[in-house]
Amino acid sequence: MTGLTAGNFTPLHLIYGMMDGMAHELHQMYQAYRAAGGTAKKLIGSGGGLRNNRFLCESFSRAFNSAITLSDGREEAACGAALYAAD
Repeated sequence: MTGLTAGNFTPLHLIYGMMDGMAHELHQMYQAYRAAGGTAKKLIGSGGGLRNNRFLCESFSRAFNSAITLSDGREEAACGAALYAAD
């Protein structure tokens, strides 16, 4: 954590900092993917964290400078685990 002061060391600032940090970390991975030649047309998110927290969605939208679309599925992790196990 950086930039802590007596004026911004509050639970709200900590929560927003964590959400922005999560979005920033994934955006860095996305930039590496793009640098390696990867392409993307749309930002799609999945999972309960995004589905149940509009502020987290806003953090991702800001980090990626793109609107975020949530996946249609509700049990993405379970579906991915089943697909992996079936292989």
